[in-house]
Amino acid sequence: MAPPQTAIICLAVGLAVTVGADVVTPSYARIGVMFLFGAQIWLEQRFARRLFLMSPVFLLALVGLVAFTLLPNAIYAVLHPFHDHQPGSNSFFGGAYRPEVLAYFGSRGEGWILAFCAAGLAVHGILALVTSAQTAPSISLNPDPRGGKARTAYGLSGVLGLLFLAATQSDFFGTTTTNLMRTGVAPVQAFLLLFLLHCALDRSRIRLTPVVLLIVFNLTVMVLAHGGKIPVLIGLAAGLYYIAHTRVSFGALNKAVLAFAVVLVIGMQLIHLVRAPEYYGPRNEKMAFTQKIGNVFLAKLLWRQAETGYCLSNVFTAHKDDRLELRNQTFWVEILIPRAVWPEKPNFSLGGRYAKVYCGITNPAFHSASITVLGQPVIHGGAAALLLHGAFLLAFLCGAGAVAVWGPGLPRVAVFALLPWWIDFDQDFALYMGNLIKFGTFMLPFLLLAMDRTCRRSEN
Repeated sequence: MAPPQTAIICLAVGLAVTVGADVVTPSYARIGVMFLFGAQIWLEQRFARRLFLMSPVFLLALVGLVAFTLLPNAIYAVLHPFHDHQPGSNSFFGGAYRPEVLAYFGSRGEGWILAFCAAGLAVHGILALVTSAQTAPSISLNPDPRGGKARTAYGLSGVLGLLFLAATQSDFFGTTTTNLMRTGVAPVQAFLLLFLLHCALDRSRIRLTPVVLLIVFNLTVMVLAHGGKIPVLIGLAAGLYYIAHTRVSFGALNKAVLAFAVVLVIGMQLIHLVRAPEYYGPRNEKMAFTQKIGNVFLAKLLWRQAETGYCLSNVFTAHKDDRLELRNQTFWVEILIPRAVWPEKPNFSLGGRYAKVYCGITNPAFHSASITVLGQPVIHGGAAALLLHGAFLLAFLCGAGAVAVWGPGLPRVAVFALLPWWIDFDQDFALYMGNLIKFGTFMLPFLLLAMDRTCRRSEN
């Protein structure tokens, strides 16, 4: 595995450098990076490794590649001949159409995203190369041989789901308690559900079917509570964990990807239905039902990504030559200070400001824009700051990947439980790091309880 893996690493580094330096255009780099990702997946399948399924740095880079370059470019290329080039709700592309955001395709913003994806692939390749001499265990020693902790976790998750349903669908608990639950339920449920899935796969006196039913129930409750993309990503974490720990063929893996794509499209429609039921109601009867579905699909998978890339390109244009000052590079550390300690702590949700300053939206009151995880470092120190924080992020995720590879069982469960937050390429850098640390802290007590005496007895 070493010679082809080394070749992929060298080619990925070369692409990251050349496209980042604007030597290779994004249109060519897109093809090259896609080919290298495909080669990496084929190589690991060929040697029965499949570390890419449990590598945060690989999966984040893959999301950036697919969601922000390959998919929007492909959708627009296919539908462009049918486009009437008229913005508005009667346009072929619906009301989300903004002609100016098309400047993102082939721009420096897309080039930097491709450079980050290639660098992420290179880092993952190094991780795969280091671990190639070892056989990554598929599952740990049984963390719960008597099944007591699995039953406790199952009951706790079920009760928490019912309480969260009551809190979000009624005024029973009051606004303060409900808001606290909205913050804390997702990470706690993510860990509990992944722990239960782990126990079911390890036959820890709990079957897979009731665990799957519990996962479906809790994710449905989160969708009804306007949980956004978090329940979808928790479902993705569970699916990846299952695939990574069962021997499935390459064909079955392709079917799983196709099934997830179908579920994703259906999930987007359900989430939009919960958020805006009037969109599908009789008041909007002038628009055909299929066009309503198509507009939601295009808004989520084409225009949202294109607009985000367009905003990122404007960030690079405005700040790429800014001077790097080390005193400004702690901008994301401030988010870790609790508001109880720092009552004047500013709001780190800057989507409204980005919409106005970098996206050209004159009325951003109800619009929150994104500049991806790459944009905020550029604002605080130009391209040099992006290199600094990008390298830190890739090293951090590589470390998480090493934990997942070398720490089967509860350490790997914890890494997968945090997937909804480390795979969020669309998030601001400060919020990205803050969410990982904050929600990881939420999971810590449950992780420690799961690692208690039962786990140690199973290893003796």
